[in-house]
Amino acid sequence: MKKRFLSILTALCLTLTLLPTAALADEGEGGEDEEILTQADQTVTTKEGLSNAISQAQNGDTITLGSSIELSSTLTINVPITLDLAGYTLSASAGVSSVLAIKADTTILGGTVSGGALAAVTVENATVTVNNATLSTTGNYGLMLGSDTAGIGGSAIIESGSTIVGEGFAGVVVWGTYATGTGTNATSSLTVNGGSIKGRYYGISGNGSWDDTYIELNGGIIEAIDDTDSTGIYHPQGGTMVIND
Repeated sequence: MKKRFLSILTALCLTLTLLPTAALADEGEGGEDEEILTQADQTVTTKEGLSNAISQAQNGDTITLGSSIELSSTLTINVPITLDLAGYTLSASAGVSSVLAIKADTTILGGTVSGGALAAVTVENATVTVNNATLSTTGNYGLMLGSDTAGIGGSAIIESGSTIVGEGFAGVVVWGTYATGTGTNATSSLTVNGGSIKGRYYGISGNGSWDDTYIELNGGIIEAIDDTDSTGIYHPQGGTMVIND
């Protein structure tokens, strides 16, 4: 009888020991799943929240604005994400070079990116897709693809409903990747499927010192704001231009 009692007591102690561990394990697994889901689609309302969300983002995440945000420095995107502006404005204080520096494939949705002494958005060795969004600045370029550094290109796809404005110089500037290129090895490209692109002197501009670009126009309106010494498209570089509409 005594041995039987001790056996039952031992079994009961083992059961009580295992139950909390199993419960904690289940709770931990659920908590991790919930955290992953939260990271995959976040809504932010402050510049600190946006900066944290961008720095912690994983490939394919969507980050959504829950209010308009003004940045005090350029925000760099280094991982492929979707930035849903949700009708709000993402801006930068005076003197900031650009609002967004895109260095990984990014989609910008519905809303406005405004400001930037150089450009509202810069793109280096990545592709930005602008869908039903506005990129606007009183600075040089609404959108700057590549830079005046050899080997650094940038690409963009502009979809219908989008507006790109550069009041200082050009709506979109496409820097070629090589100063003495062949004109056929494009790693800087612009595809316009719709929308409006306008700049003070040029809607779309290349640079005669930087070759190897590809520009394809399938729709949209390209125009200059200034009435003198201006044109819709300035293409002095070695590169390819295709106009389908």
